[in-house]
Amino acid sequence: MNRSSSRGRTIAAFGAVGLALVAILQPVLEVYDDFEPFRPPGGDYDAALRAILLAGAALAVVGTVAALAERRVQLPERSARTISGAAVVALAAAAAVAVAGYAIVERSPFSATSDAWNEFRHGGNSPVGRSSRLTAGFSTYRWDYWVVAWGEFERAPLAGAGADNFGRAYRDKGSSGQTPRYPHSTEMVALAETGLIGAVLLGGAFIAGLIAALRGPRRADLTGVAAGAGVLVFAYWFLHSSVDWLWEFPGLAGAALAALGIAGAVNRAPDTAEEASMEARRPVLATRPARAVALAGGLLLAVSIVPPWLAEREQQRGIDLAASDPSGAIRRFERAADWNPLTPVPYKAAATVEIRRRDYPAAARELRRALERDPGDSSPYLFLGAIASAGGRKQEALELVGKADRLAPRDHEVTAHALYDLRHYGEVTPQTVEKYSQADLRERVGRD
Repeated sequence: MNRSSSRGRTIAAFGAVGLALVAILQPVLEVYDDFEPFRPPGGDYDAALRAILLAGAALAVVGTVAALAERRVQLPERSARTISGAAVVALAAAAAVAVAGYAIVERSPFSATSDAWNEFRHGGNSPVGRSSRLTAGFSTYRWDYWVVAWGEFERAPLAGAGADNFGRAYRDKGSSGQTPRYPHSTEMVALAETGLIGAVLLGGAFIAGLIAALRGPRRADLTGVAAGAGVLVFAYWFLHSSVDWLWEFPGLAGAALAALGIAGAVNRAPDTAEEASMEARRPVLATRPARAVALAGGLLLAVSIVPPWLAEREQQRGIDLAASDPSGAIRRFERAADWNPLTPVPYKAAATVEIRRRDYPAAARELRRALERDPGDSSPYLFLGAIASAGGRKQEALELVGKADRLAPRDHEVTAHALYDLRHYGEVTPQTVEKYSQADLRERVGRD
């Protein structure tokens, strides 16, 4: 296969996919434009799904027809080279015309890029109204997310702040009213939450996978096509996930990693019958050190996954029992805390159950146990202050609520309400604090 003709074929394939994307762009973006929290997807979702399926079917038909035509029509090498060269020139000319047209109609691309960068760094507007996720991306708070994430990495550069702890860090240190749970970047997630250890392991895994996969697309058969598609899928996912939180969606990250695995498997495919026979006789774990490493890795994975999973299961069962069987719920939360000794969440959940049945001493005990695991959490101090107020200890209540306000300044609306009640009415109850917290949460969810 001539390299020039192959280049033209690649350009034509990408052009067909590009036209299909342009055709379905509007119905797909309308899903985001019409999204409302807590409302199930409606007609816009169905229209987008139909558009994607129709575009995929059309591309399949066009690709099949092109493949059959290419098998039947054999162009001379010179003609194929001429057509491919013309396709390359046409693509370059179209790009130049597009840049020139934008500069004439709108403004200089360099000025647009500079303005977009400044807007991105100082973005202060949430996507609202009919603005799409793509067009509103530069005015959101990603830069601020990354600044906070980098600060978490600097605070604990070796091991990080711990998985899924970014949300609270941003609540305490962010500059916006947003409540992100993730830094919107795979690299920043690794650095902020797992430190250098996790970032090196994740980056090393990606690099090793790419090294194993990059030889696959060179094969001049369908396996090479599969390998190339796998590398492209992973590359797009990685670039997109560098500025978004795709890593947190198993359906996206899993598909990208599976595509990279397919490309790597193609690279390992034996070229001859002799190589295939040798591969079949070679054991997967041929040496004792390899088996020991595999066993140690399996045990480490089991220890890191199974206990937190059991803790989450017990915690969810406790939540389900909270209304009908508070004592049973407390026992479930205690088991969850035993299974996962790093999280304060089961103790905080148990404290909530005790507050709702007005057993304030028990609630205070659970809140203090939560603080032993996470002294920087503001909410236990807030509720301990309310419990002290309910017990007639106003000065202690003011100190505790004030400490909660200092630990989480962005939760000032909740603590301000509690402090106002303490100073003007002499008391704030745990039930009132819970009501303030829930109202603030609903407001933030609606705003975000």
